[in-house]
Amino acid sequence: TEFPYFIGKIKGGVDGVISDPSISRIHAKLIERENSIYLADLGSLNGTYVNNILLLPHTEYPIKEEDKIKFATITFTFQ
Repeated sequence: TEFPYFIGKIKGGVDGVISDPSISRIHAKLIERENSIYLADLGSLNGTYVNNILLLPHTEYPIKEEDKIKFATITFTFQ
């Protein structure tokens, strides 16, 4: 995977497509820096959460293995 890695519902416009109406067209992005991965919400309508904590838009948050990441209503476990 190459970074930044964009997540949203626009096929062909993002790297990771989540086909759900609750997901924004370009919802969030993953960034790699100094051997760590960071997640940033890109001003999505329904929010991005890490371990049930709502992320502030356009702010990078470090994530680690087994964190629960929720894009609007869709939850994933980071691995």
